Amino acid sequence: MPGGYAYGWRYTTFFIDTSVYLPWLLGQLSRKGGEVVYLRERFDRMEDLIQLPHPTIFNCTGLGARSLCNDANAYPIKGQIAVVAPEPAMDWSISADGFYVYPRRADTIIGGTTEPHVYTQRRWVRVRGRCGPRSRQLRLVAWSAGASGDAGHA
Repeated sequence: MPGGYAYGWRYTTFFIDTSVYLPWLLGQLSRKGGEVVYLRERFDRMEDLIQLPHPTIFNCTGLGARSLCNDANAYPIKGQIAVVAPEPAMDWSISADGFYVYPRRADTIIGGTTEPHVYTQRRWVRVRGRCGPRSRQLRLVAWSAGASGDAGHA
């Protein structure tokens, strides 16, 4: 098994492929008269958000949440994923000890790093290396590393 695990479970369940589901969900919102408005302006206080004319607001400030919410204890937790070519024979997924592999229709997601207090981006070797002996055979399609500023507190 990948990740160095000696055993696992096999069962049938549902899986939401976000690359398919999120565009569908956005279409549903649009058909019902809703809209998504991306605001790129700077907000210094939560009170500024209350003044917006929108009935629902999603706060996606990431690292900016530390200053917006006036929370000096908030810090980034960096995570990274690798997107590899689809594995048609893969009829399993794994999620254990922070490591995960999720096959999707058009690709396969590999993830599982959690690095508190890290602001930098690095290549995906740490993620890919957890996939075991086949890791060098996986064809990288994309990779992403980022930090979420509202995920951790001191």
